[in-house]
Amino acid sequence: SPAETRIKLDATVGLGITDKTKAMLQIFNTFEAGESYTKIAPSLLYKVGDNGLTLQLGSEIPTSGGEATVKIGLWLDF
Repeated sequence: SPAETRIKLDATVGLGITDKTKAMLQIFNTFEAGESYTKIAPSLLYKVGDNGLTLQLGSEIPTSGGEATVKIGLWLDF
């Protein structure tokens, strides 16, 4: 059988709150087999020291049911 076509369309917007703190909102959309799935992912980013390390704390929330998940990330500027 032929492979199903999957289309993904994501968006990210952020807002600097302080020199060390940012708010970020991401939207993840997937279109596959005639259905669409969307997750909204709000996060708070905190710059740890002056070493280029940023901690991300947030959640991924499905818009059409399902369980929300916790999102933890580390970013390193280089």
